[in-house]
Amino acid sequence: MEQPEELREVLERVERKILAAGKIYSAMNFAYWLAVMSLFYTILAFFGPSGLVSITYWIGAMVVGVIVSGALFRKIMVIARLRGEKEWRKGVGIAIAASWIAGAIIGFYAIPALLTQNFGVALLSFIAVSIFGMWLSLGFSERFDLEMIPAFAIPSLGSLAALQLEDATVWAGFVIAAAFSITILLYLYSAFRTIGD
Repeated sequence: MEQPEELREVLERVERKILAAGKIYSAMNFAYWLAVMSLFYTILAFFGPSGLVSITYWIGAMVVGVIVSGALFRKIMVIARLRGEKEWRKGVGIAIAASWIAGAIIGFYAIPALLTQNFGVALLSFIAVSIFGMWLSLGFSERFDLEMIPAFAIPSLGSLAALQLEDATVWAGFVIAAAFSITILLYLYSAFRTIGD
């Protein structure tokens, strides 16, 4: 009778490792964007607020980001299927893209037009709306990752605080960096806790 019990324990350990791997892949996605944003602020020290440099940099970062995020996303979906989670809906990728488009429209056009506020408010609103939409899209198709909440909650609160500031652009970058760092730490903590249980 010990063999079925041993087999169950082995399968549980494997499942925990698979779940932890999914959380690490999610953390890597936020780490990529944190590195991209930090590098952008580093480059700004040399080029100043150049529109051409900014546009070129962010277009390149987004192209690479779509490739990196897509690869990580596919790995997360393989892990979800291995765990037997409900079938992945084909429209989730479209829903995630739509959330980023909505975030761009709301963050960079609607909110600044209504409030006549600075770029910092727009940037924080863009991130908050986009990641919240992504979180909802992933949650309704797979599961709601609690670890992702700081990635949209902190920028959302930051956008309210930024209303009081004259120019909150650099401050907004630090708010996003803090939000993404906390999200990464929560994913990694969750992964190691899952393995250690």
